[in-house]
Amino acid sequence: MISAEELARLWELHSTGLELLARTRCNAPEDCVQEAFVRLSLQAVVPDDSLAWLVKVVRNLAISELRSDQRRRSREKLSSCERLTWHRTQQDKDIESISSEALQQALELLDPAMREIVVAHVWSDMSFRQIASAFEISPAMAHRRYVEALEQLSAGLAAQLDRHDSTKSAK
Repeated sequence: MISAEELARLWELHSTGLELLARTRCNAPEDCVQEAFVRLSLQAVVPDDSLAWLVKVVRNLAISELRSDQRRRSREKLSSCERLTWHRTQQDKDIESISSEALQQALELLDPAMREIVVAHVWSDMSFRQIASAFEISPAMAHRRYVEALEQLSAGLAAQLDRHDSTKSAK
């Protein structure tokens, strides 16, 4: 088993470089590096070349994180396509021509607190009481932020639809 002193020395020498390596592959490089060091600390037999071992583990963890993130995004994309009926008005009958990427972009423009509430209510089927409890706000505040977010989404999607229609008519 590796000593705490050796583990600390390796961390000091290599954690920054390992983080840069992981950052080329994923959005959670710090987690990959920490997980690699935890795994190293649990090894019954210390690897001959600890740095090479850490590089291999960090790289594999970063690849796994990237794949996991891609699967999550794919599930979210499918879910957004399936749930597009949550916001139907007369004008929204044309919304189907807007891609799920456009919806994702519109969601990303929302204030993070509003986006979390929309996602929690629409995609996770949480009630406003549950959202209020989870985000430590009142149910009324959760509802107000949800309504405001829907208004912003509607305006953003309508603008995208107008741009889409104007480019179609220009052709």
